[in-house]
Amino acid sequence: DCFLPPPKVDSAVIHIDCYKEPIASKETVEEIFKLTKLAFSQKRKMLSNTIGKQEQGMERLEQANIDPNRRPQTLSIDEWKTLAEVSSA
Repeated sequence: DCFLPPPKVDSAVIHIDCYKEPIASKETVEEIFKLTKLAFSQKRKMLSNTIGKQEQGMERLEQANIDPNRRPQTLSIDEWKTLAEVSSA
C-alpha cells in the first residue's frame, strides 16, 4: 500500500532455528547440498526426473521412503537428511 503503482512481488518472512549441537554430520550436510542442488536444478521437476536419474537414485529414494513423484520443495529437512544419509551409506 506504500507504493504507487504497487510492485508485483510476493514477500515472505522466514524463521531460522539455530541448534546448540548440529543435527547432522559435516558429511551429511555436504551430501544434502549436493542433492538439493541437483533436485532444484530443473524447475518444477519431480524427484524421479532429477535424483532418480542418477546412479541408484530411485533405490535411494525408495530406501528413504520418499515418493519419487514428489517435488523437491515438498521435502522436510528430516527427509533431506534421511536421503543424504541413505545416499552416503
